[in-house]
Amino acid sequence: MAEKKTVVPAPRLKALYQGTYLKELQAELNLKNVHEVPALEKIVVSVGTGKKKDDKRHFEIVKNTVEKITGQAPVARRAKKSIATFSIRKGMGAPIGVSVTLRGARMYEFMDRLINVALPRVRDFTALA
Repeated sequence: MAEKKTVVPAPRLKALYQGTYLKELQAELNLKNVHEVPALEKIVVSVGTGKKKDDKRHFEIVKNTVEKITGQAPVARRAKKSIATFSIRKGMGAPIGVSVTLRGARMYEFMDRLINVALPRVRDFTALA
């Protein structure tokens, strides 16, 4: 039996960008080639654990929250530099944060939801800088 392939439509923001904004930007910036037009390449979501850097349960909560928000498993990050004020040593045992790099369809879906759902609900939100 042959399996049916489900066709997933392109993310709404990506379709809007490629259909409308790409040509407008190319004309506005006087660019000859479509590949010269600025485009999203990747989105990096990075979260630090803060003062609770030694608490394993807090780290798991942060990791699970980032995973739910981005739809992708985060990577644990360790300290790159020693900072005496924060009691952090380079490469110390416990992770001090997590990060996720989003590309392709997930990146466009994340950006769309961030702009249209999350940011308008932020209290006293005026605009993106």
